Amino acid sequence: PTSVAPGELLNYTLIALNNGPSDAHDVVVTDTLPPEVEFVSATPDPVSGPDPLTWEFETIAAGTSRNIYVVVRVPSTLTPDGNLTNVAGVSASTFDPALENNSDTEETVVLGPAADLAISKTDNPDPVEPGALLTYTLLIENLGPSDAEGVVLADTLPPEVSFVEAVPAQDSGPNPLTWNLGALAAGDSTTVEVVVQLHDSVVTPFTNSATTSATTPDPNIGNNTVEESTVPDVDAI
Repeated sequence: PTSVAPGELLNYTLIALNNGPSDAHDVVVTDTLPPEVEFVSATPDPVSGPDPLTWEFETIAAGTSRNIYVVVRVPSTLTPDGNLTNVAGVSASTFDPALENNSDTEETVVLGPAADLAISKTDNPDPVEPGALLTYTLLIENLGPSDAEGVVLADTLPPEVSFVEAVPAQDSGPNPLTWNLGALAAGDSTTVEVVVQLHDSVVTPFTNSATTSATTPDPNIGNNTVEESTVPDVDAI
């Protein structure tokens, strides 16, 4: 894309074109990547690199071209501070009557960070006997592309249960229980376990709801909330 968020992949396409009139021999293409990015791959493989990446072609016939594809990653920790600048060049042993088109510069805009947080939850056991302990396991994932800052988890317990303990311990609560989880790198996850006790009189299903958020903008808030329904084991009464 012409603009990228921290953590995203960026694709460059280089076209080495021989405008003629003669065939070009011993062609060398170079690509100097922005210092901010991480090299991922190139097609075809370069003969050296990545600073700069270099390709060698024995001949490019007049009127033909060779395409090169380069993939880089913008670090998930990068903060917007100007554009990313990529400089590519081409040369040959054959005389070139127009050197002014032998290099090209491409600018890419760096957007603000964006971190897609997602939350899931399981309960165990389910069904659960009235009066027994029940453990909720909450998984918070950062699907990227950027690191998430100021991550917060809130878990609202149903009235049918009593809070026993949490690992790690909550920062406030118990209704809702909240955790200040700090930073969560792109691609990383963290787990929280909550232990509750079901009241003796509960005979109908009940639901636990949890939500996660961060100070980093989230491009997909549809997966920031989860609900888990648990069935009481009435046969055990």
